[in-house]
Amino acid sequence: MKIIKFVVASLALLLIGMAHGSLEIALNSSTDNQTIQVEGYQYVSNLVLDKNVTLVGSNATIDGTKSELIPQVGDRKRHTTVTLKGLTFKHCVNGSSVGFGGAVNLYNFSAMFDHCAFVNNSAYRTGTWNGGSGGAMRINRSTATLIEPIIERNLATYGGGICAADSDLFIYGGRIMYNEAREVNLSPTSKLGGVGGAIDLLHSKVLLARVFIANNEAPISSALNVSKDSDVRVIDSTIVS
Repeated sequence: MKIIKFVVASLALLLIGMAHGSLEIALNSSTDNQTIQVEGYQYVSNLVLDKNVTLVGSNATIDGTKSELIPQVGDRKRHTTVTLKGLTFKHCVNGSSVGFGGAVNLYNFSAMFDHCAFVNNSAYRTGTWNGGSGGAMRINRSTATLIEPIIERNLATYGGGICAADSDLFIYGGRIMYNEAREVNLSPTSKLGGVGGAIDLLHSKVLLARVFIANNEAPISSALNVSKDSDVRVIDSTIVS
């Protein structure tokens, strides 16, 4: 297995003009079954994971710099698998026409997030909060496993922390706190969203084991919003509405 390593912090003086986007370059040039080691800060303007790769972080932060970022994890033409370890995603803003996933948008994918953090990310649709889903993560027709995640202070219209549709979601340990599903006033008499402060589920199966969920905000279901055709299993978890 080939290993690509980018040491941002120690090379900052030598690569100051190249530090921005070095992770993006590594992903674009990688092939299947590679491991990319990431250290220090990575400022990204685009984040596409469409290969079977592993990202391993050592005190690593992926920062969207609060500019509009359209994340994509997975390849619509084939089923792909990715593993991410020890990464922090922050200040990622998805303002695309669909607004799916502030930091991560999974489609047709299997993903493992091992001790990753998602902080201060947001999703909205084309310049407004109308319809954005999954402030940290949007999962669609995929399987996602989160081990000891930190999901805090993310914002969307549906699923302030996570929005899952037609998917399987497994969360072991960690905490989901201070996320917000914000309601949108379309007109004086019409409102939209504000559903699932922590997690919004549609046609999905979910396992929550030893997870702490508290202090999330939404007009409808501040913790979990579960559609009738979703299945949620809870083991030794704390869920505070």
